[in-house]
Amino acid sequence: MPRRLRRGGTLAATSSYANVKGAAGAFEVLIGLVRLPLWNLLPNGRSATLFDVVTYSRKHPDRFRADVSALLGLLDRGEIDPVVVAEVPLREARRAQEQVLGASAPGKVLLVCGEP
Repeated sequence: MPRRLRRGGTLAATSSYANVKGAAGAFEVLIGLVRLPLWNLLPNGRSATLFDVVTYSRKHPDRFRADVSALLGLLDRGEIDPVVVAEVPLREARRAQEQVLGASAPGKVLLVCGEP
């Protein structure tokens, strides 16, 4: 469990970066899936859950729309500040994907649509 997570906080794991890159084998992925709920048994006031955005959006489309709307509102009001390391024109999406998969982007890579 990350030490920066305060008491009462919940770690929401969305994926394993090593798994996405193909660097993790099936055993490592299985260990991660087993380890995650075990964190909930620790007496430290923290919890963990596995969150799959695709499954959630399909099972709860109304809640998903509300969540995305709230998230965009936080962004619009400046209440969250994601680390954007690159803005890449849509026509160069391959380059953006290579940055993300190559771990050369220590933050968010934005695809810019509607460029001239």
